[in-house]
Amino acid sequence: PKSLARIVEEAKSTKAGACAIEQKHLGTDHTILGKRLSQKWHLPNQITLAIWLHHSETGTISQTTPETRIAQVAQLADSVARECGIGQSGSYDSPEPAEKIAQSLAITPEQLGQIRRNLPETVRQKSKVLGLDLPNAVASYCDIAHTAAAQLAQDNTKLSLENRRLQTASSHLDFTTEFLLSINSTMEAIDTAENFAVRWQKFYQTGMVCLYLVPPAGPQFLEAVVVENLSQSKTVILNAPAETPAIPETIANSFAILDAHDYIDWLFEQLNVDFDPNQTKLAPLLADRKAVGAIVFELRYPGDVELLEEKFRTA
Repeated sequence: PKSLARIVEEAKSTKAGACAIEQKHLGTDHTILGKRLSQKWHLPNQITLAIWLHHSETGTISQTTPETRIAQVAQLADSVARECGIGQSGSYDSPEPAEKIAQSLAITPEQLGQIRRNLPETVRQKSKVLGLDLPNAVASYCDIAHTAAAQLAQDNTKLSLENRRLQTASSHLDFTTEFLLSINSTMEAIDTAENFAVRWQKFYQTGMVCLYLVPPAGPQFLEAVVVENLSQSKTVILNAPAETPAIPETIANSFAILDAHDYIDWLFEQLNVDFDPNQTKLAPLLADRKAVGAIVFELRYPGDVELLEEKFRTA
């Protein structure tokens, strides 16, 4: 863009660094923009740090944040390349002394000298391999680099999503393990249900919860547990509904999350707590694909129903 060309020209005429001129005209610079683009593309954190901090006081920063040493490597590469007149950095101020950066990276003066001597020939050979000595090479190389960056971003996005999925699965496993370790074969069913409901509220960060059990014989009374906010729980006895099934047919044999007030007004009429009708959901407790009870809960973030349903399915 023309504005970028003017920034480079001003940096050249004033012998200034690109960042200073960018800040003057844009209010930001390429390190900040590069960081945001890297985060958007889900590039590895070390690459993001190198982009963001390669013009900063990396020696001081790396003393407290070792992972930023990669930015020192980028800074050293920039300094040596500019000293050797290789490429165009867009900055025309004096580069950071390479010796100072090399010392903080434990690179000896002899090693640094060897890098300087070998760099021009190494760059020439690599440029030939990449075809940068051909007509329109720079434009073609930029197109290839852009395509590779886009593919890398897609791959990293997929890996990030997979990592989140695995973390979610792991947390469900922890939830299940802790629950199973907290119960034993001598506990009454309602006590187990209370334990489960309290943990459920905490794990899914819901509002009030009511879990009720439905024995197979079609009894007149149902045992239930109510968990109010802050895990305050109590057990209650409910009259079974006379005209409707205690478990809606929609979820009697398969999992789904329903709007509770469309199905279980009979339950709310008997409870001494007030569930929010706009946020209360109903899900079955399935055993061998048959509902043995149901859990009623206030979903604090109604827009997350689909995400929460997927979590319930996983659990």
